[in-house]
Amino acid sequence: MKLPFGMRGTSMGLALWSALVTAESAAQPDTTAESIEALTNRLLPVVESHRGLRFLRPVPVEVVSDSVARLHFGARLTKFYPEDELAAESRVYEQLGLLEPGTDLANLLLDVLEEQAGGYYDPDADTFYVLGDVPASLLEVIMVHELTHALDDQHFDVDSTFTALAHDEDRQNAFGAVVEGSGTLVMASYMIEALATGAIGLEALLELEETGFGQTEQFATAPPVVRCGLLAPYVLGEIFLSYGDTTAAAAAAPPAIDTAAIDRAFRDPPAFTEQLLHPEKYWDESSRDLPRALPAVDLGAVFGSGWRKRAEGVLGEVLVALLTGSEGPQLDGLKLTSADAWTNPGAAGWGSDRWELWTDGDRHRTVLVTSWDTEADATEFLSTLHIPDVQVARRGDTVVVVAGSASGDAVNLSQACLELLVPRPDRH
Repeated sequence: MKLPFGMRGTSMGLALWSALVTAESAAQPDTTAESIEALTNRLLPVVESHRGLRFLRPVPVEVVSDSVARLHFGARLTKFYPEDELAAESRVYEQLGLLEPGTDLANLLLDVLEEQAGGYYDPDADTFYVLGDVPASLLEVIMVHELTHALDDQHFDVDSTFTALAHDEDRQNAFGAVVEGSGTLVMASYMIEALATGAIGLEALLELEETGFGQTEQFATAPPVVRCGLLAPYVLGEIFLSYGDTTAAAAAAPPAIDTAAIDRAFRDPPAFTEQLLHPEKYWDESSRDLPRALPAVDLGAVFGSGWRKRAEGVLGEVLVALLTGSEGPQLDGLKLTSADAWTNPGAAGWGSDRWELWTDGDRHRTVLVTSWDTEADATEFLSTLHIPDVQVARRGDTVVVVAGSASGDAVNLSQACLELLVPRPDRH
């Protein structure tokens, strides 16, 4: 599930604390144009100091309502996630057991984003928008996060990278984690410094429950595939970029940020989300893991006349883990940084995957092809697979799953697909 830059709200990261705190009241910020402009001018050099870059041009800031924010998220969703593409992916998720049949994925995403958003940076307008119901004590924190996005965008043209990676969903998601991880690291560094100096108080953590900010009802009840898509960029992005900090700065108080590591990740983004879960596969040259190419085979001959490929994409290790028993992340800050919250033994050893949606009128079939580091990894994936009514076949380190209309087919479609993808060694 891809949620490009400018489609997430800052408070998603802050909401990690909302499960741990309560509050009696929440003061409203001074959101007059003069106040916001003054606060922005004061925070710009702060963000520059923590991020290690200079702003190339001013960043306009405006205050908007929840409804306006929802319109923005909807527009970004349409731009990067066209209706036919979203419908196809929803169908695949339904057939793989990741969504309940009939789920309106677009509205579900917008409901959660509207609940969680505290502010967002719009790369199309080069403008940061803050929601008017954000508690006053959190306004600075949110602005630091979003101004970091603006700063990164000015130096690395973030939206262009998202567009260039549109053909590779997993790689696009991995780059999204670099973007959100940068904002979260700078935000965390600023908060630690501000708390230590008394610039902000603990009330900044205690006001998450008020004014609709930090509420988690929509998020907590959302399917795991949605929670993963929304939360992973913040948590896994911060962990991934922190792993790159091998300098003495990591032990500083308050902690400094290895800005060179962040810059490197922007210039040479991780190749897939597996590298977020296992950062050593990106940062350590001796352990660096590159994507494994899956054979490009036309499966139309297996399905017969009338069937056509409607869409294709990649799940990645985090979503594959949901197929093997993972329940997805919960808003528990004490557990989210553990790999167990995001993956499991059935998904470990992921090498690559590709799903294809095939249609014939009202009939739909999903083919999921997975490649694994070893045959043992492939066998464990197969033994832990939690998808009802599917056909599966394995040869060596490759596993094929066929779901949907295939379940009642007399022909073993998964085996037939496997024969095309991985011919037997004795066949020429």
